[in-house]
Amino acid sequence: MPFSVLPIPGTDRAIASVTVGRPPGGELDVLQVRAASASLVSSKALPGASGATGMVLSHNGRWLAVTTFYNGTFLVSVADLLAGTADPVVGQLEDGTSGQIEAAFSIDDRYLFVADENSAQLSVFDVERAFGSGFTSAHVAVGQVPLGPSPVGIAVSPDGRWVYVTTEGGNGESGSLWLLDEHTATQHPAAAVVGHVGAGCDTVRVVLSPHGDVAWVTARASDVLIGFATAELITQPSRALRAVVRVGPEPVGLALYDGGRYAVVANSARFVTPNEPQSLTVVDLEAALAGRGAVVAWIAAGAFPREVATDGGLGLVTNYDSNTVEAFRLPT
Repeated sequence: MPFSVLPIPGTDRAIASVTVGRPPGGELDVLQVRAASASLVSSKALPGASGATGMVLSHNGRWLAVTTFYNGTFLVSVADLLAGTADPVVGQLEDGTSGQIEAAFSIDDRYLFVADENSAQLSVFDVERAFGSGFTSAHVAVGQVPLGPSPVGIAVSPDGRWVYVTTEGGNGESGSLWLLDEHTATQHPAAAVVGHVGAGCDTVRVVLSPHGDVAWVTARASDVLIGFATAELITQPSRALRAVVRVGPEPVGLALYDGGRYAVVANSARFVTPNEPQSLTVVDLEAALAGRGAVVAWIAAGAFPREVATDGGLGLVTNYDSNTVEAFRLPT
């Protein structure tokens, strides 16, 4: 079952994270993407992984971080993976937490932030130290930032100052968008929280506009895409709300394209109509911020479209329950 997919910039390749077998194992599938179609090139197992969930590329393009939910986060050499090297895994980051879903590198690629859904925390790892002293050496695991129930989505601001994290909520709490000071998170994680704001029910993903001035989140149980002004999140969180757009049932995956003008949202319907084909919603974000009708297109998808990514004029979506990765042209 494919969880996440990432196009590799400057190539016709993409990588999908896949959970296979019983008991479950994890693998990375290399895909060729051409003319709005995707085909399998190669598969590489992640030794010892109980699955493969979220992925993120380092800014320098050298490393791929792959979360595994129960076995921490694997760091993979992108060049070795694409070349078919026998073992592209360069190390594994663990700190005793569990439920790893999404990860994000700091702007300089020194640190990796990982959302721990089961542990209600954000883990912080010093990747530079891991490469220099070994992945199990002291202080590679910097610490954890305490958050609300079920942290999932992560985004780092373009200037590297802030980390945004979504929590689904639970135990009577609604979903939230959290703001963290990145520098504090890497030095004193327990003190990194600047604030948080309610963001619908079961808030699961966050993506920033190209300039970092708007944070867009999907609220799965509210069936909406929500936009927040990031400057207001720092000074007046109660006034940060800028847009609410109703999309399809139970939205999860989210990606921007065309310079941040449009968003494509994966409507998972994972609990209401599982195992049935679903859709993606295309939203004009300028219209959304102006309070106008913002839904401009619907795109057919498979069962449980989970994560979506864009590359130029093409989009990719993982259809989790259909066990497929779908390529499609992005409307403009």
